[in-house]
Amino acid sequence: MNTLPSQRELKIFLDGDFDAEAFWRDRPFKKWVVEVGRWNGRFRVAQTLYVSAKTREGAETTAKLHTNVAGRLSVHARLATPKDLGCTKEAVNT
Repeated sequence: MNTLPSQRELKIFLDGDFDAEAFWRDRPFKKWVVEVGRWNGRFRVAQTLYVSAKTREGAETTAKLHTNVAGRLSVHARLATPKDLGCTKEAVNT
């Protein structure tokens, strides 16, 4: 059952001292931030996608299929943090 977080947990959650691996560990589907890009000779063309998947490989595959960037791609996925998902201090009732 989901319980409401304490004030200390909310502070950690929003201030950047957040352990994404621990948070997403027991959830079957995780939210990933995937950077997809390529080097075109003069500068890097990139796109950030937010993907829901079970594994890092699944997130990277999904991002490759849905990106607007074409060509030889480099892909890097990481677990999403509250800041990535739009959580702000203003949204928290104190």
